[in-house]
Amino acid sequence: MTTTKLITDSYKGTEGYMCPEILGGDDYHPMKADIFSAGVIIFIMYCRNPPFTKAVRTDPYYKLIMGNRMDLFWKWHARNKEGGMKFFDPRFMELISSMLSHNQEFRPTPDEVMSHPWMQDGDLPGNDDLMKEFNERKNLIQG
Repeated sequence: MTTTKLITDSYKGTEGYMCPEILGGDDYHPMKADIFSAGVIIFIMYCRNPPFTKAVRTDPYYKLIMGNRMDLFWKWHARNKEGGMKFFDPRFMELISSMLSHNQEFRPTPDEVMSHPWMQDGDLPGNDDLMKEFNERKNLIQG
């Protein structure tokens, strides 16, 4: 696996979506970095809140991921969800846990993400459903 090193001390993007390798200035594999960012986005779409502020050891949520305490990570996020832990599909938890892995070597490939049982469920919204949701949110914001 070929890795990349940041050339400058500055980078573009939103820190909350960046993998720990980029935030730490370490070598990183671009595809694995994108899988991490996609995991953050999918988490936000499912939960309506981010999984952590940013992927650093001082972030309390990300510290649970770094410490391989995904059980506590999910319990912590479930505490404000209707139904508690029942809010989360176990297949979703498995997929996101792998995508947000602290070790980039353990993150799935794009093909593995797309073939994951949660992604194949058939209960995912289609384009019409997404456009309806986006328009409803836009109308709420614009009043």
